[in-house]
Amino acid sequence: MSDTFSSAQRALFVKKGLAMHPGLLVATAMLLGSVANAQPAAPQGHAAKGRSQIYLTLMGEPFRGQPGAPPPLDDWMARADTNHDGSISLIEFVADAGRFLDLLDVNKNGRIDADEIQRYEQVVAPPAVRLAGGLRPPGYRSTGASHDTYSGVDMGDAQEGDPDAGIQMPGGTGFGRGPAMIAGLPQPVAMADIDLNRIVTKEEFQRVAVRRFQAADFNGDHALSRDELSGNSRKHR
Repeated sequence: MSDTFSSAQRALFVKKGLAMHPGLLVATAMLLGSVANAQPAAPQGHAAKGRSQIYLTLMGEPFRGQPGAPPPLDDWMARADTNHDGSISLIEFVADAGRFLDLLDVNKNGRIDADEIQRYEQVVAPPAVRLAGGLRPPGYRSTGASHDTYSGVDMGDAQEGDPDAGIQMPGGTGFGRGPAMIAGLPQPVAMADIDLNRIVTKEEFQRVAVRRFQAADFNGDHALSRDELSGNSRKHR
C-alpha cells in the first residue's frame, strides 16, 4: 500500500478519527498518558542486557526483544514502515492496525468479539506484558527514580513471566499481582469498543487508530518518528 495519499483520503481519515464517542477521547488520552510513563527506550540498536524488552504499540500489540538484539520498537517499525523512510505515516499506521486486528480475529468473522478481547487481555498481552510495555493505571506517578510507584508501591521493572507482574514492595518483598492496579491497567483493544457493545469492528479499530496516531503526532507533520513512538518527544516537551 502506498503511503502517499490525497487530500481527500487524508480528510476522510481525519473525519473518521475525530467523529467519536466522547468517552473515546478520554480513553485515548489515558492510553497515551500511560505510554508516556514508560521507562526510557534503550538507545537505537542496543537492547537492555540480561533481560528481554517489550514494546507495546499504540494499538496494543506486544513486540518482544531479546538481550543484545535491536529494541523491539525497531522490529515493529521495520514491519509497519512499508516505504522504509524511517517514520510511520497515517496510511501505514492504519494498515498495521488492520494487520493486528486480523491476528486477534481468531474466528475470522471480521471483528474482535468479546472472547477475543478476553484472549488479548489474558494471553496476548496479560497484565505483566502491558506493564512491561509501559502502560500504567490512573493514579500511577513517576518518582523520577529507577523504580516508580503506584499508590506507594515500588513497581520495579515489570517483566513478562514475572509471577509478581514486576510489582514489589521496597526491600524486594513480593506484593503479588496487585488486584487494584491490575484492574486499572489500560486495555488498548477493549478501549476501541466505541459503542460499548463488547465487539470491536474494523471501522471502530480504524477510527481509534487514526485518533491515536493524531495524539502521538506531537509535531503535527503527519508522520510518527521513532522519538514520538518511544515517548521521547513528549518527555522533552
